[in-house]
Amino acid sequence: NASIGHFASRPELYHGPAIEMTITVFMVLAGANFMLLYWLIIFRPRRLLADVEWRTYVGILFAATVLVVAIGLWSGDFDGTNGMHKQGAETIVLPPGGQVHVGRDGQVDVRLPATGSATTDDSPRSGHVAVLVPQESHIVRDHKGRLRIRPGDDQAGRGEQEDRRLDQAIRFGLFQVVSIMTTTGYCTDNFDLWNSFNRGLLLVLMFIGGCAGSTGGGLKVIRHILLVKILRLEIEHAFHPTVVRPLWLGGRPVEDPELRRNILVYFALIVAIFVFSWLFTITVEPEATWTEHGHEVEHKLIDAASCVAATLNNIGPGLGVIGATKNYSNFTWPTKLLFIWLMMLGRLELFVILVLFVPGFWRSQ
Repeated sequence: NASIGHFASRPELYHGPAIEMTITVFMVLAGANFMLLYWLIIFRPRRLLADVEWRTYVGILFAATVLVVAIGLWSGDFDGTNGMHKQGAETIVLPPGGQVHVGRDGQVDVRLPATGSATTDDSPRSGHVAVLVPQESHIVRDHKGRLRIRPGDDQAGRGEQEDRRLDQAIRFGLFQVVSIMTTTGYCTDNFDLWNSFNRGLLLVLMFIGGCAGSTGGGLKVIRHILLVKILRLEIEHAFHPTVVRPLWLGGRPVEDPELRRNILVYFALIVAIFVFSWLFTITVEPEATWTEHGHEVEHKLIDAASCVAATLNNIGPGLGVIGATKNYSNFTWPTKLLFIWLMMLGRLELFVILVLFVPGFWRSQ
């Protein structure tokens, strides 16, 4: 991704582990409460570890990374192959309209048109695209129906390939989880090609965001903690109506009597804004936004939801039509105006913007 490319002087170094880990550390710190970082700077780390929001924040990042890495390895999201131009390679011939995408480490995605198939003829026909495939390799169809070239199972290189897969899985999985949850929006891998579970998990992380008092966007970790605690108390109150329990946070009772109502109203507004924006996008945006740029119309509902999530939470990249390698230029101007409004809502806090549309606010000034 060009957003971090300027850290390297040569293109082949854009995705160096040292650069990625350095950026990851600073993204984690930027998503933390700056007051907690102050305690860390003055060598009082116990205050940091005792904070429930920090522990939850780090715990979510860790759990999400483990899931992305484990399921990604199982589904083949991080498979790669080297030596795509080895001597003696055979040739795959694609029909017109087929596309070949060469990723890092020589991994190749072969995308076929709706009708057509690949052959292994030695002489490509007119209008076809030829791709070199190393010997001992095989071609499989992944979960999205694309042909993917996988390395052979020779014993000599199997251990090295497994080590490389694990290294890539940890690097790319950790980076993307941290980038999405902290609303940084950087990309080192095209996560739109990952399996459905990992893509869905990234979509969920968009709504979590960083900690309160950080540079991160999203709904904030502390609000989710309070929501879970409030819902638990309300469920308990439903079958024990005479029991009165205070709301505890960080080992202390919360004295604000309006906090429960404010949190519930906040999340209700978020849901209402999300549903309205999603319906607006799928209604106003024509199918040409997808078809004219090589995307499938049946993904419109999910893509529109990711567009709303990415703009409302100030993420940047989303899924499908606004994936890691895409942008928002395909959308019509009414939808772009909606996205601008959503970005302001998410960046400047919800109530600060919505109060401007209340007539009573202006009459009281």
